[in-house]
Amino acid sequence: MPLTCSDVLRACRAGPSARAEFEEAIRAYHGSQAAFAVSSARAALWSALCVLKARHPGRNRVLLPAYTCPTVGRAVLAAGLEGLCVDVSAEDFNIDAEQVERHLSDRVLAVIAAHMFGTPCDLTRLTAACDRTGAVLIEDAAQACGARFAGQVVGSFGRMAVLSLGRSKNLRGASGGVLLVNDPDLLPGVRQVLKHEDREEGTKKHEEGCAGLSQSRTAGAGKAQPSTAVLVPLRGLCALRVSGLPGTREPPLFTAVRNLQTW
Repeated sequence: MPLTCSDVLRACRAGPSARAEFEEAIRAYHGSQAAFAVSSARAALWSALCVLKARHPGRNRVLLPAYTCPTVGRAVLAAGLEGLCVDVSAEDFNIDAEQVERHLSDRVLAVIAAHMFGTPCDLTRLTAACDRTGAVLIEDAAQACGARFAGQVVGSFGRMAVLSLGRSKNLRGASGGVLLVNDPDLLPGVRQVLKHEDREEGTKKHEEGCAGLSQSRTAGAGKAQPSTAVLVPLRGLCALRVSGLPGTREPPLFTAVRNLQTW
């Protein structure tokens, strides 16, 4: 449903605390150690990969699904890592767990499990495979916020996960993304990469790191445009007005997002 004047007024009154309240609502819903709001899911994924690269310098390969959003591959390359595309299952178009097992080695830093079209990957098998080899499972729940696997919400299985708040996603704003951290050992590295305590410095670092992720090019120069405003307030989240649709009930998380939105 469209935004109303009251939505805009409530958003303008929210103030700086809205970001922290939103992050806490997302964190609590997923049962994560922490949640960090950024400009996009690709910025969140780039940040996660940079943290892991610093912790495990001997590993430089990332397994990702052969069928997924192209920004996933660009985030891997922007982090200075080698991507290896793994075939997907014909059943659900998610990364094939059997193929992942075949390609895991001591070179593999991370496995990106994208839950396509809201359908969870085989998280039981992927988690076990990563645990055996020391690879880190990163869930890409950009299309699956709120989905569950074996009764547990997706985004809570991997050591880190990313969400998208893009216009086309099921939890949508005008733009935005979230990095979920489920492993407390990774929190110091994440905060260092994001510079969470210093928003201006963090924005600068994100813009530099994500400069190669945009598809747009500078006319005549052939240079990629940097991602814009990586740590800006999340805009447009009040578009989540599902409670107004006949026969629907607004989940508690959606209520929190709608109430805590910033403009």
